[in-house]
Amino acid sequence: MYFRTTLICFVACMASPIAAEGVPDEVIATCNAKGDASDLPDCLKNGALGYEMLNLARSDALYGPAADPVINICKDKNELYEEAYVCFDSAAEKASETRDLIGLEKIEDRCVAAISDADTYAKLESAYKAKHEQMFPDEMFYGGTMYHPFTGCPVAEENASAEGQNANKGNTADNGDSDQKLELSSAQCAALNDFEARVGAMSLDELKSGFDKVEAAKEEDLSVLQDAFGVSSQTTELLEAQSPDENQKVATVGLALVANAHPELIGTLMEVGKSQGAPADEMGGALAQTMMLGIAKKIATGYETACN
Repeated sequence: MYFRTTLICFVACMASPIAAEGVPDEVIATCNAKGDASDLPDCLKNGALGYEMLNLARSDALYGPAADPVINICKDKNELYEEAYVCFDSAAEKASETRDLIGLEKIEDRCVAAISDADTYAKLESAYKAKHEQMFPDEMFYGGTMYHPFTGCPVAEENASAEGQNANKGNTADNGDSDQKLELSSAQCAALNDFEARVGAMSLDELKSGFDKVEAAKEEDLSVLQDAFGVSSQTTELLEAQSPDENQKVATVGLALVANAHPELIGTLMEVGKSQGAPADEMGGALAQTMMLGIAKKIATGYETACN
């Protein structure tokens, strides 16, 4: 069934872990340049973790392109990747605190404003803990790291940050590619509007029961969606008439709408996906869930733009 196989793809593709495949060459180069053999192992380990976290911070699951100006300045001011990440993490924490004190509109530095969302910073911290546990579960890092702090963006950087934010608000794709527009036909929009309305009226227990019914269906019987979620016959008729690729797209958007509206169901979706053959979460549940939620939000935004 398309809904079931798409659920597996949703878990496997969107939450696929970033494996710790050795120390990146960039980190090795900076640690070798430091010239301190006694500190080399810690430099490499801290640097590998910092490198991964900087890449994650600038991904669509967290800050997206809005993080680039701050990350670039932190890297310019600090020689090592561990220092650059602590610089960025501190900048994001201070930005969030500033926003709590005076609000978003009164932050004049647009680079600071771009990374000031408190919920995103909380996700960054959770992601760090999960990544730390995955890469080096028995060691403690970043204790008292000396670094040069981020003190603000030049005007040119602020303008670039604002342009990056605006560019990131357009019709985005369902696979996290900010340059790809999510295209849905009027019939697909109607089907998704129907699905969104039906699941929006269901309780959490009813939704879990609905997914159980979909998973239990052994044949390509799309009518199970009517029983599981109460969608209209027009919706199932559209799915029956469409190509597999188009059904995959619609089902992916539908799952993203559920995940975005009910983030507490992410764990359930992941567990169901694993039971159906999706890879186990090697990164740690918190980080995988953060990534899935970030991408689900992006898909939901693309749907809203395309259909409403």
